[in-house]
Amino acid sequence: MRPLSFKFSFLMFLAAFSFNHTAFCENLLKHYQLPPVQRVPETDAAYNIIQHSLALKRTSKLPVLGEVVNLREFRTKLTTTLEDNIPKWPETSNILTFTGSSFSELNQFLATHQGTDIGIVIKFASPEIVADTTLAVSSSIFLDGTGVTVKGRLQAPAIVLDKDTIFSGLRGFEFDNVFWPISIKGAKKIILTHLTLTQPTWGITVFSKSRFIGIDQSTIDTPQNTGLLVQGDVTYLRISNNEITNGMAANNGSAAILLTDSTAPKGSPPEAFTNNAALAQPIWPPANVPHQILITQNNLHHNRAQGIYLDGANGNLIEDNTIVMNDKEGMCLDFGSALNLVIDNKVSGNGNRARQTDEDLQIDLVSGFGRLPDGSAVAKLPGISLDNAVYNLIMSNIIKNNAGDGVKSVRSSHRNYILFNSIIDNNKGHNDRFQFFGVLLGSANAEPQVAKNPQHSLNFSPSLENVIAGNIIYGAHRAGILLDRDAAYNDIYDNIVRLYRVAPLESASQAFNNIYDNSWNLAPSN
Repeated sequence: MRPLSFKFSFLMFLAAFSFNHTAFCENLLKHYQLPPVQRVPETDAAYNIIQHSLALKRTSKLPVLGEVVNLREFRTKLTTTLEDNIPKWPETSNILTFTGSSFSELNQFLATHQGTDIGIVIKFASPEIVADTTLAVSSSIFLDGTGVTVKGRLQAPAIVLDKDTIFSGLRGFEFDNVFWPISIKGAKKIILTHLTLTQPTWGITVFSKSRFIGIDQSTIDTPQNTGLLVQGDVTYLRISNNEITNGMAANNGSAAILLTDSTAPKGSPPEAFTNNAALAQPIWPPANVPHQILITQNNLHHNRAQGIYLDGANGNLIEDNTIVMNDKEGMCLDFGSALNLVIDNKVSGNGNRARQTDEDLQIDLVSGFGRLPDGSAVAKLPGISLDNAVYNLIMSNIIKNNAGDGVKSVRSSHRNYILFNSIIDNNKGHNDRFQFFGVLLGSANAEPQVAKNPQHSLNFSPSLENVIAGNIIYGAHRAGILLDRDAAYNDIYDNIVRLYRVAPLESASQAFNNIYDNSWNLAPSN
């Protein structure tokens, strides 16, 4: 039985634009009959692709299981757990003042002052402090650096909160050109708030086994590499109300926010987890993955890489962020990322590749396409991309004015739900070589440089069993929707497509796809 369709375009308009659209979609997932998750019959050639999908196989070993998360229940549990366990800045009369001017002195000072159950707040007499050694923050210590500038080029983390640190925090510090300001390594119940990091080589790193961490209301400006790196088995992390801008590196590991399951020997520097080889580690069997992380109300803009890059991440809520004018994708869900909820984000003006060097384009295997007269790359990128990604929900986002496609499944992305998005005026970078679409379900082959490596870690197959429903796809895309070669058993219904250049839907696939009850004019716009 095919899913129940919505009979009125007005209802779809409300779903996309009403202030109550999230509640509406929750009701949809619970009460309306979506297509069965498994739709490829065993007799079809596509069944073999599903059976050998590494991204689907790995879901059996991930911490957040299930094929479709109950959105309301998941959000409530996640936000409540974070609120109950991440400490608030203590309101206490137990305040000490540190009068020194270096971290070596501060380490000695903290050694003589043990924290209490309610926490000790340390304030600073000097407006400037030198990171001459790594500062180890112990439990129940809250450092209030409001009005304090940290300087120094120590080639190690300036501040570490490790596995023995529980119930501590940092507030108000300004880190000026500090190599690596903050590293959290297995700490629990930590609050970082109102921090400013300017021109760090590395921003903030959160490593495996860290729990109940809040990173709020902070600014990371001009990081030379990753703005905020989250690696391994990190869970119950809140990243909220931050600004990360003007990131200077273009590799995928240098996104404003990177969640990765990459592994490296203990004590390795951040680059061991963020280089291209690390991100391309095999997706099966899965390593420890970042999961149950809330990324909300952040402003991620004008970075040379992506706004958000998920490398094998699982069961995270990415909601109500502004992701604009990043030179690569606004957001990537790659390398086995599964069951992530991408909701209510504004994803605009990304993917122009105007700030990429020749070396950057060569690394991304697109240098051969050349550059346009304005100096930007011929090959553009989408607002949101999925590559070997499964069971993700892309819902109620505004995806507009991106250089490439609005939402692009590069290849081997199965059982994703693309619902109720406003996909408007993408294809800004169309040129004589490439034109772009509102939604593209792709089947990209391995690039020759990748195909010759027998150890590559991905599938290179068509996108199967996805649902594209209730979207408004408006503006001068080549077509509203493209089905690439052999894309099959995708359900495409109740979409409104207007003002396309060539057709509402184009298909290079001879396979079966369930396409019905869409609203589109058959004549392209002039």
